[in-house]
Amino acid sequence: MGKSTYSNYYYPETRKDWIKYPTRKWFQDSLITYLQNEFGLLIAGQPNYILGLSTGGKGAALIALDNPDIFKAAAVLSADFDHTFFPKSGYYIGFYGQYEKFKERWIQEDNLMYSIKQYAVPTYLGHGLKDNVSPANQTVMFYDSLRRYQPDLSCTLHIDSLAKHDYPYWNSEVDPMLRFFGKFKKQP
Repeated sequence: MGKSTYSNYYYPETRKDWIKYPTRKWFQDSLITYLQNEFGLLIAGQPNYILGLSTGGKGAALIALDNPDIFKAAAVLSADFDHTFFPKSGYYIGFYGQYEKFKERWIQEDNLMYSIKQYAVPTYLGHGLKDNVSPANQTVMFYDSLRRYQPDLSCTLHIDSLAKHDYPYWNSEVDPMLRFFGKFKKQP
């Protein structure tokens, strides 16, 4: 994805050099549709799972939000779920514009916390407590909100007290994520 927040749209304020990267809408309209039509993949009812880490984790959760009929489960590691916690982030400003000027956009667009009541895909959530890129409290907040607004949704939270924002941590989560996916293999 290069530089992407998995936003659905570009805005006049989006950095022009980042517009070349696909949006989440491209995933829906182009990639998923192409895989379905050309290869018979990502068809509802198949054992489809999505996972991602860091910004890709946020993307995986957003794509799961958009496609609860396609994905039986998701796994999200080291992600952030509410970009309003980062109003000075050049990364998010580069997509959405200044927080002070576009607060409604920051709150409502591509914000998983804003859409929590529509989130319907069983999800494995993992984060390292020593993550210096994306704070673990983002994952805890998302998990707690899922428990509150989607109490019947199967979710697992794993916070590793020694882990950082790195591949050794992410590699350590492979088996737990696959076990989580395995719980949904035979569900219709």
